[in-house]
Amino acid sequence: MLFVDRQKVSLFAIIVCFIFASFELHATASQECTGPYMDGKHGNIAQLTHILEQNKKHAIHKLLPPKYREQVEKGKKANFCGADLTDTNLEKADLRFSVLNGANLSSANLKGANLRDAKMANANLLFAQLAGAIFELKKNTLPDIRTMALAFDLEKLTYEQSAASLYELRKAFVDAGLKSEARKITYAIKHTELQMNDNKLDSIFNYVLFEIPVAWGMHPERPLIVLIILIPFFAVFYIPVIFLNNTLNIFGAGIYRVWDDERVNIGVGCDKPERIYCKSYKSVYFALYFSILSAFHVGWRDVNVGNWIVRMQPNEYILKSTGWVRCISGFQSLISVYLLALCILSYFGQPFG
Repeated sequence: MLFVDRQKVSLFAIIVCFIFASFELHATASQECTGPYMDGKHGNIAQLTHILEQNKKHAIHKLLPPKYREQVEKGKKANFCGADLTDTNLEKADLRFSVLNGANLSSANLKGANLRDAKMANANLLFAQLAGAIFELKKNTLPDIRTMALAFDLEKLTYEQSAASLYELRKAFVDAGLKSEARKITYAIKHTELQMNDNKLDSIFNYVLFEIPVAWGMHPERPLIVLIILIPFFAVFYIPVIFLNNTLNIFGAGIYRVWDDERVNIGVGCDKPERIYCKSYKSVYFALYFSILSAFHVGWRDVNVGNWIVRMQPNEYILKSTGWVRCISGFQSLISVYLLALCILSYFGQPFG
């Protein structure tokens, strides 16, 4: 009686299954790469134009309801699998349902191209121009991520029906450690959602609060830049209060210097608040200083950025305001808190997905 080792049989079965699976995958790939430009061929403009026209007819035919399909020409699906399409102008080309697996599209112009249900597995998109391209590929057929990261205008990709391909692309970038590129895809998704949103009030709200200041996380440094620009902007409102005398200031508005009761140098300053009034360049200095304190008057418990700034000066006093100046200062502080929070969250996290 012949005895066979079960482990050897199992190993043999696994090898056989692997061989058959590899053969099937190769056969599928070979069947897919049967276009006129396979193996890196590059056709002329007339041939490309003819193939794109046929592909457009194929896409229209496929998207029509079955009862209307006989009324239009069927066309033929464009198969650019393995093709060399370097520097090819495919602007606004109808590439729906086309096959671009393994194609070399480096430096190609794909602006406004319709890639709905197209296949681009392992395609080379190095330095390709993608502004306005409709990115709705077949599932699991993403281009080569390394070259895709170097394509132009990733943030200008868009979609018409489903953002699934963009979400898939963003995840691939995150998994590859390409956070900057992932942020660009987030912007592409959110910007398209904003354009497709029928609620105008909600669109304006999101545009003002998220797209302008931080571009949906694509520019995490922008809120800090805006905050710094707002410092001299708000200082313009504080200068007249310091420059003009008491009789010309309305509604009791003013900026006061309040000395610390527990100051070390008792001989400097006074116990009562001092109204700041000067007609020299110092009015600009105090206005900017007060604007900086208002901008960074943020903190939590014992941690306060404004207190840190106060400690950087040689004298022990703080600046306080009254009247409408206090209202403007509070508004500046509120904006600054929002901008700082947006900057920190966008830089260290992914608040928009």
